[in-house]
Amino acid sequence: MSKPSVLWLLALLSFPLTGMADDHQHHQPVVDSREAIVLTAEERAMVLAEMRQFLLSVQSITSALARGDMKTVAASAKISGMQAAHEIPATLRAKMPLGFRQQGMATHQAFDQMAMDAESLSDPKHSLTQTGSLLGSCVACHGQFRLESATGYKK
Repeated sequence: MSKPSVLWLLALLSFPLTGMADDHQHHQPVVDSREAIVLTAEERAMVLAEMRQFLLSVQSITSALARGDMKTVAASAKISGMQAAHEIPATLRAKMPLGFRQQGMATHQAFDQMAMDAESLSDPKHSLTQTGSLLGSCVACHGQFRLESATGYKK
């Protein structure tokens, strides 16, 4: 390769890097504008445990759908249905903003609906569509709210 060709190649390869460096120099700080929900450490741990259960259910549902195992889809969805909502103490529910409670109840109900549909329809495509909707609800909630404990730790 000739010297001008090598120089041209190096110039092309470095061009995007130069642009990225400029972007970092003018980067604005990110402000978390989500609504803060301040909880005790124990309450926060309880809410996060419920969210992790949602995620475990979605993971189990997704794996079961890949195998065409609709019985496991139904069983995994039931775990995060309305029965799980009843395990949250009323004192904790009272601290939550209305929008958070509404999204939470809708998510529990969606898991129950998925369980019923998986049992009655046995249609993996339908359940996959429901899984996408459930994940959309999770994304929306995490985009709107953040949990804080009295010590100031944010999620």
